[in-house]
Amino acid sequence: MTKAQANASNERSSITLMEFRMSRFVSTLEQALSYQHEGVVARFMLQFAIPRKEAEEIFLETKRWLWLNAKHLDDLNQGSPNVPKSLGIRTSITIIDEMWHIFILFTDDYANFCEKFLGKFIPHLPFLEGEEETTQIERDQEFIQYLSYLYDQIGEEYLTLWFKQYRLKYSLDQIDKLQIRAIRRRMCERSNQVHKMKHEFLLAWSSSIVVLRRLFPKNSLLKQRL
Repeated sequence: MTKAQANASNERSSITLMEFRMSRFVSTLEQALSYQHEGVVARFMLQFAIPRKEAEEIFLETKRWLWLNAKHLDDLNQGSPNVPKSLGIRTSITIIDEMWHIFILFTDDYANFCEKFLGKFIPHLPFLEGEEETTQIERDQEFIQYLSYLYDQIGEEYLTLWFKQYRLKYSLDQIDKLQIRAIRRRMCERSNQVHKMKHEFLLAWSSSIVVLRRLFPKNSLLKQRL
């Protein structure tokens, strides 16, 4: 084999290895997105007044976000170029963060999901104000790198969904309203349950009085008490 043939063979091997790594991540993403958890969706709908279809979509995007975090950690470990040093939840996708919180409540299921589909546990680390002192120019540059990385990994469609549609549909004010509506709905349901229990108690009490009067028709003391 000539040197040129050896170089060509090595180049083909490198391309094949790269394609394998890419297909592995794509496959993992597809499998992660197929994961279902009724409890997470139901708990989210209990906390936020959102229709099931929307809740299921947000859970889908949360799984996409978690896969993206796993991919980001792999890229950092491999020293890949143009990788932001961190992926933080931005205000535009706060609704995904809320779903993430719900998912973590199911601790064992969340840990199993991470291990099975992502290959590692993805921790949820809080952001602390003033943790790092940076200039506005540095923050702008970091945000551009952040968006560029997301664009390369998930594409324009989901970047638009997260940072345009979700920013308008699930703003912080709107999320607060959804929580308030959910609280009012739960209060109304509990009030209806209490009313139903009282009604059932009164019916049972009335029925018992009728039975007692039939059993003891001449008992004057019983009649006085009833």
